[in-house]
Amino acid sequence: MSNSSNNQGRAYEYICLLTLEKEINQYRTAVVEHNSSFEAAQNAWLDALSSLREEEQDAHEGII
Repeated sequence: MSNSSNNQGRAYEYICLLTLEKEINQYRTAVVEHNSSFEAAQNAWLDALSSLREEEQDAHEGII
């Protein structure tokens, strides 16, 4: 697997963890452990978000 594919998987994992924690907390207390795996997933999400924002900005500048 490529590094990009791995990071996309980690980013997806991060959002799944947040969603799972939110949904379980509707019924009982749940806390996702913030360990090195969580931090890797979070960093992948933040990197992906940053890339999307840059692409959006580039697209916007191309329109104007």
